[in-house]
Amino acid sequence: MNKSRLYKLYDLVEDIKKVDGLIRMHLLNEPTDIVTGQYKARKTKLIGSLIDELASPEFQSPESFNIIRKVLEKYCPEIYVAGFSEVSPELKNLEAAL
Repeated sequence: MNKSRLYKLYDLVEDIKKVDGLIRMHLLNEPTDIVTGQYKARKTKLIGSLIDELASPEFQSPESFNIIRKVLEKYCPEIYVAGFSEVSPELKNLEAAL
């Protein structure tokens, strides 16, 4: 395993934690703040990057998929509670097929 890619994963996790903390702070002060939306978009992008890295051939394994599941449970709990509300019909069909 390439150490530099592993450190990149650690950096992504730390960035996700920081942005998540900023979102929580802003939600306490201004729940509809524009900045909160920007932070949420940033968190989504960071989570996507982490998932892409963990699903890449270098890291791909049952363990990496378990980490992906944990990341989604911790930082995207709304998808486990409410499901996907604004999803294309094609993705809803794919979800139903699972």
